[in-house]
Amino acid sequence: MKKLMKKLNIDPKLMAQIFLFLAAVCWSLCGLLVKSVPWDGLYLSILRGSLTFFIFLWIKHPRRIYRHRRLFGVELTPGNLTVALCYFMQTLLFILANKYTAAGCATALQNTSPIYILILSVIFYRKKPEKLDIITCVALCFGIMLTMLGGLASAGLKGNVMALLSGIFYACVFFFSGRGDVDSFGGLLLGNFIFVLLLPVLFLNGDVMSSPASYWILAALSGLLSGSIGWMFFSKGIINCEPLRANFITMCEPVMSPLWTFLFLHEVMPMLSIIGCVTVIATLLLYNYISHKLSQAKGG
Repeated sequence: MKKLMKKLNIDPKLMAQIFLFLAAVCWSLCGLLVKSVPWDGLYLSILRGSLTFFIFLWIKHPRRIYRHRRLFGVELTPGNLTVALCYFMQTLLFILANKYTAAGCATALQNTSPIYILILSVIFYRKKPEKLDIITCVALCFGIMLTMLGGLASAGLKGNVMALLSGIFYACVFFFSGRGDVDSFGGLLLGNFIFVLLLPVLFLNGDVMSSPASYWILAALSGLLSGSIGWMFFSKGIINCEPLRANFITMCEPVMSPLWTFLFLHEVMPMLSIIGCVTVIATLLLYNYISHKLSQAKGG
């Protein structure tokens, strides 16, 4: 990939943003696929995570399972273990949230994560956020709030709380992926391995095991698209993109998620949700445009 980018003279930072946008597209399909399978969210997350693990394992192709503090070829550093745990909790809570609340609402609440990234940056790095970052964060949160309020009447409190908690762990995945002792792809591999350890729970459930093939196919697609491929794009993009900017780019997800459920499951989007989606898109476009101009001005 690096050789191809160099040959085509593609800016690595631009390519990173494209990868992150494609990751958001894949993730946005999660709500649609989860709602199409009448399983408990725990079983869906176990199948999705396990499938993702074996795909990632095939890609990494380690020589040994464990050797010299390396599990599946991934060094067991504090950073990798932290990312693995945060990824596991984020995935589990988000899929559970989609079962208890509207897909658009779950995705919107999860994407309050920029707030937590700003807080983590202040706590760990004593980094004062730029004025543009703060304004963008406020505007995005306003758009997300409108999206959430649009479907609040039909949303469950339990699912909303799970989505908010998922947002905290989602922010931690972005934040800690920038550490020097983190292999972003390896951290996700270890996170999915936790789901593999829970496979007996899935196989012991009679209702799941007797489900028709269509449910298994949809569940597998959830693992393939919103799990494996989405996070593969993320692991490639996060390397050359700052955590906060990466998070802003992937916030296209809360816009697309309710769109898919509207098109395929006929979930009608209230006017507030539409206004919220437009706010998010406009904010993202302005943020990236202004950031590009400021970067050019500093370079010049």
